[in-house]
Amino acid sequence: MDIEKASFALVSAFAAGFAVQQTLEILDALWFSTFSPRRKRQVIAASSAVLGLVFAFTANIRILGALGIKVPVDFVDGVISALFLSAGTDGVNSLLKFLQYKKEEQKGEAVKTQQAAGLSSATTEQFPLVLPAPAIPAGL
Repeated sequence: MDIEKASFALVSAFAAGFAVQQTLEILDALWFSTFSPRRKRQVIAASSAVLGLVFAFTANIRILGALGIKVPVDFVDGVISALFLSAGTDGVNSLLKFLQYKKEEQKGEAVKTQQAAGLSSATTEQFPLVLPAPAIPAGL
């Protein structure tokens, strides 16, 4: 799985999650405040699920597909994506944190592989990948 590609693909999911969260905030101020606390939680949860489904299927957001996970039925990926979107930005943030952990894990494995192959970090220090900037003459 290409972590960079997956993170970029999840930008639309993050935007949709943010839209769900903000829509619920507006509805809460305008309409949800008229309900009892128990009923309000139920209405917010149902509204969040509906908004997640609407965004997942109308914007064709497929989180599992973005992560490179093959699902035999596209509908399943849509429903799972809707669940993440219904959590607002928290759902997508959790995914992005997971991807960051996987990226760090892959870096650690790459360092271990280099060390096992006899390449130390001193090799990269002796031969840097970035060349220093050329000096600019004082008269310019």
